[in-house]
Amino acid sequence: MEDMGYEVELKVFDDYFLPNEALVEGSVDANFYQHEPFLDTYNDEKGTDIQMMEPKLWNYWAGIYSVKTDSIDKLPDGGIVGIAEDASNIDQDLRRLQEAEVIKLTDEEKDQYDVADIVENPYNYEFIQADHIKYTNMDDYALVIGTSNTMASFDVDPTKNLLQSFVDDSLALGMCIMPENADTQWAKDIMEAYTSDKAKEYVKPETGFEAVF
Repeated sequence: MEDMGYEVELKVFDDYFLPNEALVEGSVDANFYQHEPFLDTYNDEKGTDIQMMEPKLWNYWAGIYSVKTDSIDKLPDGGIVGIAEDASNIDQDLRRLQEAEVIKLTDEEKDQYDVADIVENPYNYEFIQADHIKYTNMDDYALVIGTSNTMASFDVDPTKNLLQSFVDDSLALGMCIMPENADTQWAKDIMEAYTSDKAKEYVKPETGFEAVF
């Protein structure tokens, strides 16, 4: 952006709502941190009309990891599987483990599944809510399931020990602005900068993100 003649000020927030509040009130011109489902929920709840520009830029992935095996087809028997601590992410972890045929969940339709809903556990695993500590103590687990961006934030390379990945296109992160700025030159220039070959080369997979543009 500076090479294009702009003076850029970056603001870092430690809250999931403040970047959108700042965008609406005008203390920032754009923000880049959220996926579309989060933005849609925010707009619905707050009555705002924040717009995500196209194309979306980077996405993370969920993955099943292990230092005990190098293939999802050769899983170890017995041991601990590290899953998330909060209910919504436990649900997602279990759905992905079922997709990978590690477990089978009850046929009963539920909004959220938990460990008690596992009806088949052919590898005799114990499921432990470990959250981020599982990433840095993978020797303690037969399997770990988590997200690439979170792993990278704990200095663990999410491209290593990966048995199977799961990508949800709806969760790709996008650049957001107020709709009245959609046709401004600076908004177009932001997207030109962020979708450049230089930008794509800068964001390596070991950061937990991959370009989707």
